[in-house]
Amino acid sequence: MDLKEYLTETLNTQFFEYEYPVREYNHETKSYEETGEFAKTQDDICDYFMDGHSYVNKHLLQKLFGSKGIEVETLETYGGDDYGYDYYSVIKFTYEDQVGIVKFQGHYYSYGGSYFDNWDFVEPKPVAKIEYVIVD
Repeated sequence: MDLKEYLTETLNTQFFEYEYPVREYNHETKSYEETGEFAKTQDDICDYFMDGHSYVNKHLLQKLFGSKGIEVETLETYGGDDYGYDYYSVIKFTYEDQVGIVKFQGHYYSYGGSYFDNWDFVEPKPVAKIEYVIVD
């Protein structure tokens, strides 16, 4: 399997329908427990990488990547309250000896949360930066 081809095809597919185990909150143990029942939903995998990270979306992530032997690692996230409009996540996908790093670019509104705009393959590049600091 070619990792970049698989990522391109998967990330360009808008919605995925899948089943996930239903959980209910147990007040005695103060935790969520699976009921043994399943529910169906649709989700956009790019929204997951922008801000989802919910229990339901983790099942989609496992179905699309984990079941194929693809490891997924978050390298960087930026944005949210107090960071302005810019919002992104950088995710590393590894399959055997292949690596694909993807930046999911979006924007953020305090009243509505994060919104996915686009994604691109990226690579790390050291960048020199000048900062202005207070002198005594």
